[in-house]
Amino acid sequence: LSLGIGAYRSALFHLITHALSKALLFLGAGSVIHLVEKVVGYSPKRSQNMFFMGGLRKYMPITGTTFLTGTLSLCGIPPLACFWSKDEIINASWLYSPILGLVTSSTAAFTAFYMCRTYFLTFEGDFHAITMNSASFNNYLSLSDSNLINLWGQDDSKFPVKTISTMLTKCDISSAGAVFYPYLKQEMKTIGVYKDYKLRESDLTMTFPLVALSILVIFIGFLGIHMTEEIFDLSFPFNSLITEPFLWDFNYYFFFLIEIIKNSFGSLLISFIAMAISFYIYRIYLYKRSDILGDDQESIVFTNLINKLVHFIKLWSLNRGYIDHYYHILFVRKLTGLSTKILRFDRNIVDCIVSSIGSSNLLGGESIRYLGSGRIYQYLVIALLGTIILVWLVLWIYYN
Repeated sequence: LSLGIGAYRSALFHLITHALSKALLFLGAGSVIHLVEKVVGYSPKRSQNMFFMGGLRKYMPITGTTFLTGTLSLCGIPPLACFWSKDEIINASWLYSPILGLVTSSTAAFTAFYMCRTYFLTFEGDFHAITMNSASFNNYLSLSDSNLINLWGQDDSKFPVKTISTMLTKCDISSAGAVFYPYLKQEMKTIGVYKDYKLRESDLTMTFPLVALSILVIFIGFLGIHMTEEIFDLSFPFNSLITEPFLWDFNYYFFFLIEIIKNSFGSLLISFIAMAISFYIYRIYLYKRSDILGDDQESIVFTNLINKLVHFIKLWSLNRGYIDHYYHILFVRKLTGLSTKILRFDRNIVDCIVSSIGSSNLLGGESIRYLGSGRIYQYLVIALLGTIILVWLVLWIYYN
């Protein structure tokens, strides 16, 4: 979008800041998955499911802090990297077209919402994998009969996705080890087995890149601030951090940064509102035991319009915006049906015609083969009869 409206510098700047932030988040996700797999075993459907996580910040402080840095950067919170580039693109899009400005602002809001959702479910609250009694998501997924392709590229058409429980095996920790198979070697083991497992931070080989990328995410945004040649030099990032008495009177760069943040009030407000909505929706996972992981003692009753809206947003989020569902209905099913009809036409009509031509040649050859007996006088009689018939036809046509 930035390239399309002519903001080439902002586009390149955002590519760099976004790459750093996403690299930090992906490495942080890998660190989390590496830890969770030790508890729930190797299964992408479980070790990569955020509803089995939670409360990991107290066990993984480095990963949690660096992941929060990347999250706030993508949310557009100053002075992190993506704030500067995202704000430039939003301003340029509003100046170019109000419609594009609305699109970019909405995109920024959705980004802040789902990134905070990811952080809250993963690092805040309690670690659900060792506190839950069962995994039941039946009331939180409305996808009906869409066939999916699994993580290994194989067709899962035999297992239609009706509830999220088809993706997460229902399990009772006190009676079976279906989920936590590395640590349940015998039957009738209890949750105490998991409490003995010490959750701890990842090794230095994983945490060092996280810290390095976090430093870049914090400071690299200053290098892209649009400054005039008269006031910009390589010492700008360091001059802006100088602390001295009456900083607000003497540090020109400080005032410049404050002015940029004031001018970005609109985009910041959008991000904070989206973050607040995300926190409000998913606060149940942070402060209550009655989450969707199977505690039936408490339930959420949506009695007013606001709670219904919250419920709709929660369903929309859990179903990934229903994009996959409606894409399957509008495109995959239609193309599959059309392909089936074309296949039937090809097999029943086209192949039948081609096969009929081949069969007719075969039958014709077999029929002619019986006329050849190998006797010369029969060939002469047939040739003579053919000549007589041909001459008779010519004379009949000529005189008539």
